[in-house]
Amino acid sequence: MKNIKPILAFALLVFAWGCSDSDRIVDEVFDTTTSGGILRTLSTNTGTFDFKDPSMAWSITVEAQDEEDGDLLKTVNMYAGLYRNAKLIGTEEFIKEIPASSFTTGQNGLPVGDVTATLTEVTNSLGLDEVDYSSTDEFRIRLEYVMTNGRTWSRDDAGGTVLTSAYFKSPYLYTVPFFCALDDVSIFNGKYTVTVDSWADYSAGNTIPVTYNPDDGGYTFRILATNNPFLVNAATAYMIVKVNPEDGSVAISSNEDFDYGDDFVVTITGDGTVATCTGYINLSVDFGSGNADNTFRLTKN
Repeated sequence: MKNIKPILAFALLVFAWGCSDSDRIVDEVFDTTTSGGILRTLSTNTGTFDFKDPSMAWSITVEAQDEEDGDLLKTVNMYAGLYRNAKLIGTEEFIKEIPASSFTTGQNGLPVGDVTATLTEVTNSLGLDEVDYSSTDEFRIRLEYVMTNGRTWSRDDAGGTVLTSAYFKSPYLYTVPFFCALDDVSIFNGKYTVTVDSWADYSAGNTIPVTYNPDDGGYTFRILATNNPFLVNAATAYMIVKVNPEDGSVAISSNEDFDYGDDFVVTITGDGTVATCTGYINLSVDFGSGNADNTFRLTKN
């Protein structure tokens, strides 16, 4: 990977230079799939539910893409399920639909809109009372692209390129943990398992260390690169994750640039969310210019 990454970075740069906004990559996907619908995640506005305030909404902004430049979008349907220790409790249920009329035209000429759900909407649809869930549980919200031609498109219909790639970021399924008040970020100290790494430094199932040091100041923890097999400076480099204690959103930097050798050195930045009740980490990491929005998800062991 150390030798491949500079080539990939150059290829991506050439690709971006030769294509306008995403036209060719979208065309390529639709040429090799059956008239699909993609809900590209543009931003996570609120990534958690507030356990004490069920009126607070989870919210993301998505861009709708299909072979007719989004004109096939009829509605986005929302479903949700309650999960405990990564297992579905009960059944997934329909929450609501968001009509295409609520979307506006974005900068790429495609429909863009907010997808939101309050904890009250989710628990009512699932028939749950407050005693039926705890702050260490989580909900998973699944989106479905409903087309004017009657077709539907969701997680089981899409391949890895759409689900996890840095460009598309269209997983259709979102984990929504609870937000708990923080006195510090010591909950994030320990061993973590990688569940998704679209930058591919790690494979799913790899274990990496996360540390909390009060001397760092503020609500800050480190994701050590000690186990990264591609870094020249793995022994000393680490990501710095600074948590906003008001909502669990985070900003990412690093103590030093990540050195992959062969003159491929990148500056680490990014954002994301963390589950302040369970320690779950969900990041969107930029590896220098042209390598933005790489999904990096970790669960605490």
